Formats: sequence, structure tokens, C-alpha cells
Amino acid sequence: MAKSAISTPTATTPGHRLVPARIARQTVYVECPAWCIVDHVAEPESAVEDITHASDTSSIVTTSMVSRGVVSELYAAIKSDPASTDPRLRAAHVVVDEGIGEDAHMSPELAEAFADELIGFASEVRRLARIASLANGVADSDPSMNEALRRVRGA
Repeated sequence: MAKSAISTPTATTPGHRLVPARIARQTVYVECPAWCIVDHVAEPESAVEDITHASDTSSIVTTSMVSRGVVSELYAAIKSDPASTDPRLRAAHVVVDEGIGEDAHMSPELAEAFADELIGFASEVRRLARIASLANGVADSDPSMNEALRRVRGA
């Protein structure tokens, strides 16, 4: 007697996988981008159209020498809303969020330009820190940091 083969469905879109999702007390399978970390079963939705995708979040925080704790935070993640009426939000894009106010939704090209601006800003913060250190009679920062910054800038 031959065994019957049960095939597991696979995603049809490159870079995606088929994952279970909980929709209104039912489990369905949806295509999910490889970068998505959302557990679509643990985070149930009312309708398939409500499913969105998100990557791990990167973040940076600032602290203050006069305030306790975090003063500001900035988060970035890849997101996609497959059912959005806006094709830009359906596509994978980077979302930058400071925790309050409106999120900045960026195409990959805008995110690259923003990253370049952040590198320039980091360089400026380092320059200001050096000036403040010299003004306080403290020696310049570690020379190896200059080399690290040069490599980041691609110089």
C-alpha cells in the first residue's frame, strides 16, 4: 500500500515564507517576508487585511548628565502593510519613530539618505565633544576612534 504524500504549501513570492496567522479564531496561512519577526498567531487580527509585517527594531537613546534616565529615543524598523491602499506602504520600507508624533515612512532610498545624514550628525557631535573636552582641559579622544570614523565615512 502506497503512502499518501501530503505536501506543505510554499510561498510563491521570492523572499517570503508561508506562515500561520490567527484570524477571527481561525488559522490561515499567509505569505510573510523573510525579515518579518511578527508572530501572526500570537498577535491575532480580525481580518486578513489587518495583517502587517515588521522587522526587528534598531534603536538609539540619549541620556543627560543632569537628568536621570533616557532623554530621547529613536527607533527604526522595516515595515509593510500588504493591504494598504498606498502602494508605498505595501512595499517594504523603513519606519523611523521617536515614540511620539508621526512616524517617518521612508523608501529604501530615503532611508539611505537619512543614514548618510546621521553619519554626518554623528561626526558633528564628535567634533563638538572634542571642542568641549579641549575647553575643559581634557585630552582629545582616542586616536583609534578617528580611524573608526574615517572607515565609517568611507574616506
